[in-house]
Amino acid sequence: MLSGIEHADRPMDRIVVVGASLAGYRTAEALRPAGFHGALTIIGEEAHAPYNRPPLTKVSLVNGPDVATLSLTSTVDLEARWILGVRATALDLTRREIRLETGEILPFDGLVIATGASARRLPGEAGGPGVHHIRTLDDAAALHRALTQRDQRVLVIGAGFLGSEVASTAASLGHRVTLVEAASPMLAALGPELSAYCADLHRGRGVDLRTTTTVRALTPADDRSSASVAVLANHAGRGASSVEADIVVAALGATPNSGWLWDSGLDYCHGVATDDTLTALETTGARVPGVVAVGDVARAPQPLLDGARAIVEHWSSAVAHSRIAAATLLGDRPQAAAVLPSFWTDQHGLQIRGVGLPGAADTTTIVDGTMEDHRFVATRTRRGRLVGAVAVNNTPALFRFRSELESASRIPDPTR
Repeated sequence: MLSGIEHADRPMDRIVVVGASLAGYRTAEALRPAGFHGALTIIGEEAHAPYNRPPLTKVSLVNGPDVATLSLTSTVDLEARWILGVRATALDLTRREIRLETGEILPFDGLVIATGASARRLPGEAGGPGVHHIRTLDDAAALHRALTQRDQRVLVIGAGFLGSEVASTAASLGHRVTLVEAASPMLAALGPELSAYCADLHRGRGVDLRTTTTVRALTPADDRSSASVAVLANHAGRGASSVEADIVVAALGATPNSGWLWDSGLDYCHGVATDDTLTALETTGARVPGVVAVGDVARAPQPLLDGARAIVEHWSSAVAHSRIAAATLLGDRPQAAAVLPSFWTDQHGLQIRGVGLPGAADTTTIVDGTMEDHRFVATRTRRGRLVGAVAVNNTPALFRFRSELESASRIPDPTR
């Protein structure tokens, strides 16, 4: 069946989406109403159908992940071929083919690279199989089962969004939580003043937060139980210490799943480099028509960073990418709509919401409320220019900053 759409002097009859999480699924969903009627194939490494990840470190750890509730739904009939539980292993741009680990070769006219990211491991897989990671539905299910045991000593390594949420959830369940962070909580995302606020929040809720601290070693306890002993090194001159834990969670961030592109010619290191239309770039900087990257694997230009390429691992960015990528594949000019990053995190009973890229700023200003009341809005500026805003228990107050940030985040018209 022909689509009737041509792009880069070739018919766009077969589109393959590699990656069946939010960004890939929403891109596939956007293709049909945009006019694509050709063959659509969606490949996913996980055996599960596409699902929402944000709840995995929140309610899913309390009640267990509910596949039905987490599943992504669509009003669009994708008419797609699904290949789940299978990894893509190679991309041949010359032949326009994808190779799967099963040996199957899939030809394509259009390709969506949406392979996302994987949880970063401890060096040398320290701690062995007993260490929990939190990236997939199966990860959340395993950690939930561990947390159902009463009065556990929980060690969380890494205080980014995921680690902070896990620590908050574990503490709310009555466990004794130690949270270890090489810098301070969510520093890269929020900046120093808001990071300090989050540190006080953790400590005020009973979490033993160790900042400027890393794990030097992680070994089984001598009593032959399932416990582990972590040797901690403090980098602020306070020496070493040790912590025993029944549950260890490594929340060290994520690594883009782009290694399968190693011989493709694409610029894939630290994520797939793209232009403003999300068209993938070769190592030479040349565009590759008919190939786009979306979501946590896409290293795209960020207007709020003066055009520097970066991966923005937020739900909102994955959704926004889908519309742009679908338009690009089908030869349409992506609308100059705002791709404004936004995020949310619920910790210790507080709602923390943000827009823009507050971590890229150099100045914080409290414009509404006070930190002491746990209800405030902070703007974050970079060389005097607004690049982000964060609200604690005051989400409606963010709306007045959205228009300015959206204007600064617009996608440049590629014809100019």
